[in-house]
Amino acid sequence: MTYIRTPFAAAAPFAAQQPVHLNVGSTWVPATVIEVLTGGRVTVSYLVGTVPMIATVAVWLIRAADGYDLRTPAMLTSGAEVAFTDGIQTVAAAPWKSRGRWVVPFTNGQSSRLRPDTKVRVVDDRAAVTVDGIPLVQALHILNTTEQVNG
Repeated sequence: MTYIRTPFAAAAPFAAQQPVHLNVGSTWVPATVIEVLTGGRVTVSYLVGTVPMIATVAVWLIRAADGYDLRTPAMLTSGAEVAFTDGIQTVAAAPWKSRGRWVVPFTNGQSSRLRPDTKVRVVDDRAAVTVDGIPLVQALHILNTTEQVNG
């Protein structure tokens, strides 16, 4: 059984206004970086239902949203690539419901049992926006840093 785990590894550097995914319990939610603080903390804004929230969290609770979609288990299809902390797993077949949870089988022979409202990070197969091969969010951060140094 593969479980959705909270990541403990250090995350990539983030920039203000960057779209990210925030791990809240056993699910991911879309968020936006408001401020990058010292000491491995980041302030993010996100929604709980329709209520806007702001929280300061450790960087290991967020991942860059660029290149990933959030999907519920019911939206997963065979061949979808789900991002875990230790790598990418490919969905082997359409998930099914069992005892109120979705069973998601993977090509490595393992499976996950997920609540219906859980959202997982899935590799976005649409073309990513890049500048000279660098993801746009990182390119903007590099350009802004260069302007501050030179300007």
